[in-house]
Amino acid sequence: MPQVSSFVPGATGYRVAYRLSETNHCPGCGQSHWFVGRMSAECAFCHTALPISGIHSLGNGVTRASPRSPLLAA
Repeated sequence: MPQVSSFVPGATGYRVAYRLSETNHCPGCGQSHWFVGRMSAECAFCHTALPISGIHSLGNGVTRASPRSPLLAA
C-alpha cells in the first residue's frame, strides 16, 4: 500500500496569485492594471482572475462563537 504523506504547500511549486506588495503582471495578457476585491483581483484588460496571496477566509455565512459567548449558554 502506498504511503500517504501530508500536504506541504512549500513543496507544490509556484502558484499564480496576486500579491498586494508587488507589481503584478497578468499571466494572460502581461498588463499590470487590476481591479482588486476582498478575495481576488481581476485583470482590467483580459478579465483573468487571480486569488490574492495571503488572504484566508472561513467562507460565506460562517460564524464563530467563543466558549464564553451567550449564544452557547443553554
